[in-house]
Amino acid sequence: IASLTIHVLDGIDVLDVVPATASYCEGDGGITVSVTNPQGGVTYRLIHQATGAVVGADVEFNGGEGISWNNIGIKSGYNPSVYIVEAYYALLPAEVIQMANSVTITENALPLVYKLSPYNAEFNGCASVDDLKLENSELNVTYSLILNGNPLGVSLQGTGSELNFGKQYIVGRYTIEARNDKSGCSRAMDGYYQIYGETVQTFNLVADP
Repeated sequence: IASLTIHVLDGIDVLDVVPATASYCEGDGGITVSVTNPQGGVTYRLIHQATGAVVGADVEFNGGEGISWNNIGIKSGYNPSVYIVEAYYALLPAEVIQMANSVTITENALPLVYKLSPYNAEFNGCASVDDLKLENSELNVTYSLILNGNPLGVSLQGTGSELNFGKQYIVGRYTIEARNDKSGCSRAMDGYYQIYGETVQTFNLVADP
């Protein structure tokens, strides 16, 4: 006697797709994209909209921590990149439902790298201490002086030309970090400025009246 098994499946819910953030900095690898309140027994697929390319593996939700794809970045030649999510039952792979919204991801460029001037300079105490400069700068980028890996509290706004931080007198290694004012993406500039010896004391001399 032949038997027939009939599977009755619920309709697939049209759910929201949520990015952890809308953008990331170049070199960070990307962001996490998640489906809100995924439906049991349904398989979800992440797709790059412009090319139709499937990103990562299809994931079936059977309870647990939810549905998400990690380190999703832009596709080469597409910045920003737009992604959609499709859902289907494994028993009916041709019956595909698109989720409620697309997700747009932007990769933000890092600040351009410029050299410190003098480049990789080393000074013994206050002898021949030159002004610490950056050979060039970008608009809308803030350049901060770093001493031994810690912010010194001295920053200059990019002008599109050379920046001059002046003479430095505290012993240690100076570097400069650039941070884009809009995206927050940061990058170390090229080179260092080293002062050896004891910290130089500076005084303001005032003549008696």
